[in-house]
Amino acid sequence: MKKHIYSLKGLAIAALTLISLSACKKDEITTKATSHSGSQTATMPNYKFSAVAEIPGEKAENGFLSVKVSSDDEAYLKKYVAKLEQTKIVMTEVSSTEQDEKDVKPLLEEESTSSVTLDFNWDHFSFDREKGKMYQVQIASADQSKSLVYYTAYSNVSGFTSSWGYAAVNVYSTYRYWEAAEFRYYNSNNCKWYFNNTQSYFYNQIMSYQDNLELRIFQNASNNTTPTYTGFQYFTINGIVSYYRPRTNYVSPEMPAGYIDVTAVTAAFGISNYDSSSTPANLTLYIAG
Repeated sequence: MKKHIYSLKGLAIAALTLISLSACKKDEITTKATSHSGSQTATMPNYKFSAVAEIPGEKAENGFLSVKVSSDDEAYLKKYVAKLEQTKIVMTEVSSTEQDEKDVKPLLEEESTSSVTLDFNWDHFSFDREKGKMYQVQIASADQSKSLVYYTAYSNVSGFTSSWGYAAVNVYSTYRYWEAAEFRYYNSNNCKWYFNNTQSYFYNQIMSYQDNLELRIFQNASNNTTPTYTGFQYFTINGIVSYYRPRTNYVSPEMPAGYIDVTAVTAAFGISNYDSSSTPANLTLYIAG
């Protein structure tokens, strides 16, 4: 298969031409009704402190990824940004998005009482990729003199926004609710994560401590205007049908024949089911070719 070089900003224009995310009106968006359909009442966390890290790509021609980090914990924020500024972005081709917690190496092992939100700006980043393939966004040490350590997850994240959408997002929940009156943690069904496609929060799911949720977006490569895959939830934007497959704790239906991964998830966040506070998780992100 012939390789093409795209900037993410340029490819975004092509993708938006295909699925017309930015131009559509509310009444042009339909979502198949399910018990997990999104709620409009929850909102993204709004933290007091923020700072921007510019993370170079693996090669000079890749440019850089700009990440705005926000938190209510200023000391933790500074540590997070400092860690990001010691890394570089490596796009690694993967044959599957399936992973479990033993494969996840968080950027920071240390947890904080106040998590972070991340705002990704991909306007100045580009890389070689092939249509039909999937790439994991990995983070590596920027110091070439050290043996490379690849971090597969952004740690302690309660939400993100992005100028470019992701084809798959893996959420590994690290949230536990402390009930002081009972002197114990509530670990089960303690939070809910919401996912946005620039127009609506089209999916949400209740999660427990150490649950693993992967949300993957795809289309039928030969017919993206008519619902054809039974058993998969979908949303329709300007007549283009995109499906999404939740994979919960590594269990899900097999991907259907003739699918192609597509970018769609541009924001996500988690909130507590007990006190509506923000809930942390380790996030792994994937971009489609």
